[in-house]
Amino acid sequence: MKRGSLAGLGALAFGVLTILGLIVESAPGGTYKASDVADYVRKQGRVPGTVWLGSKPVPPEAYLRALAGVTRVLTDGKQQPPGEVEIKPTPLAAAKYVADDDPKLWGWVIVTGGCILLGSGVLTFVTSAVAIPAWLRWATAIAGVAAIAAAAWCPLALVILWAVAVGVWLLVRGGAPATAPVTA
Repeated sequence: MKRGSLAGLGALAFGVLTILGLIVESAPGGTYKASDVADYVRKQGRVPGTVWLGSKPVPPEAYLRALAGVTRVLTDGKQQPPGEVEIKPTPLAAAKYVADDDPKLWGWVIVTGGCILLGSGVLTFVTSAVAIPAWLRWATAIAGVAAIAAAAWCPLALVILWAVAVGVWLLVRGGAPATAPVTA
C-alpha cells in the first residue's frame, strides 16, 4: 500500500470512527425510567444532578416536587395513580445561599491540549511546502483553526468532516507523488 493511501485510510478511519462513536455512545437521556432514579438514590445516598425523564432533563428539585405530589395522592388512597404528572419549575430553597456566577468568570477559556496540538499540527502542514490543491490547503487551514477553537465554541464537526474529505482524497489520489512542491 502506498504511503498516501495509508494516510488516506487513517484520516478516513479517524473521521468515520469518530462519527460512529458519537452515534453509538450511550449519552444520558432517553433510556432512564423513574425507577432508575430511585435505584440511584438508594445506592448513592443522594439525588442525581439531573433526572432524565425520557429525553427531557429535569432539575432534581422539580422531580422531587412531582414525586411528592404523586406520593400524596397514593397515600391518601382516594385516587388512582395519575396517568400523567406535570413537572413544574421549582425553586430550590438553598439556592439563595449560592452565589451567582460573575459574568467576568467566562472571560477566560479552558482549552484542551489535544485540540491545540491537532490544530497546530494541521496549521503547520498548511504552511509547509507540500504540493496539495488549493481547495485542500484552504480546507486544512479552516480545520486547523476549528481544532484550536474547538474547546471554546465546539466546531469540532468541521475537523471530522475535513478528516473524511482528506481521507477520501488521499485514497482516490492513490498516493501518487506530487509533481512540484508548492511554496507557502
